Amino acid sequence: MSKIVYPNYDKSILGIIASIRKYFNLEHKYASNTYLDSVFNANKYKHIVFILLDGMGIDVIKNNLNSDDILVKSIKDELISIFPSTTAAATTSAISGLTPLETGWTGWQNHIKEANKDIVLFTGVDYYSNEPTGINVFKLLPYKPFWEDLPIYTQKIMPPFDVNNGVKNINQGFKRIRKTIKEKNASFTYFYWTEPDSTMHEYGCKGKESSKIMSSLNDKIEEFTKKLNDDTIVIITADHGHIDVEPIILYQDEKLLSMLQRRPANDSRAIAFKVLKKYENEFKSYFEEKYGEFYRLYKSEDAINLGFFGDTTKDVINERVYDFVGNYFAVATSNKYFVYANHGKDAVLFKSHHAGMTEEEMIVPLIVK
Repeated sequence: MSKIVYPNYDKSILGIIASIRKYFNLEHKYASNTYLDSVFNANKYKHIVFILLDGMGIDVIKNNLNSDDILVKSIKDELISIFPSTTAAATTSAISGLTPLETGWTGWQNHIKEANKDIVLFTGVDYYSNEPTGINVFKLLPYKPFWEDLPIYTQKIMPPFDVNNGVKNINQGFKRIRKTIKEKNASFTYFYWTEPDSTMHEYGCKGKESSKIMSSLNDKIEEFTKKLNDDTIVIITADHGHIDVEPIILYQDEKLLSMLQRRPANDSRAIAFKVLKKYENEFKSYFEEKYGEFYRLYKSEDAINLGFFGDTTKDVINERVYDFVGNYFAVATSNKYFVYANHGKDAVLFKSHHAGMTEEEMIVPLIVK
């Protein structure tokens, strides 16, 4: 059984953002990172590069790289991921500087009540049918980049799916950063890349393929950073980690589904249920008996009040959160994950996944060069 790590937003990746804003004497809500603060206090940087590598948790690094690799020897701190430890929630927090409680981005897909559809937040497609809905979730759940008010030139670099900011490969992204550093007196760059997450979903987070992609990332980052001057700081982290998983085919559990007002939502390892009131006691007993070894079940209001999605004493709660997390919320604490949509011949079973509260998913690095 993996160790469980609960969210702590004062020791999370939001601390990186707080330290950057603190460096520019700007307001920040959550605690800044002590190590980064000391580096910023000791040096004056013209260029700040913030790189987020999807899925590259501490466990992934240590299982796939050697002690003399740059991504290992440059780890300065261990941080706690956003919860759910999943891309839609955590990258949104990394860009906005806000918790999922504030942004409403609590998982991969959610039930959009005005459309009565379960929609993948990033793409706007119907999660269950894979059909386009025409809904732009970014308009329903808007947020601003935390760097918008920095008093220097700022840019966002993304994978090819971002029409305005995308690059074809990671080397092209580094090339754009070098060009910016050469041309601008001062700059901030946010650079997000989809690896090693994409590879590990397909092949698992241990073994030949994961080691290969991690070695490639390590070598490319070493090549990039060694050509930089002392006036540039590179900060690297991840949105979440990964754990090798085995599926539970939840969509075949007709008894559980019959107790729901609508289909399950949010994420495979952080899953929301809207249970019909008349079945609440039966649902709780049934779920805990059948799946309690693999998931912890909470009343959703308890999960919110426990601070899973953000600090209720600090955050302005996005009203959609209450609907998105249903009335019962289950968190993965093992290596199992729910497959809750039947995608037939188009189904993809992951070898490795995330969104739960295991140490492998929740602990990410602070790497500084």
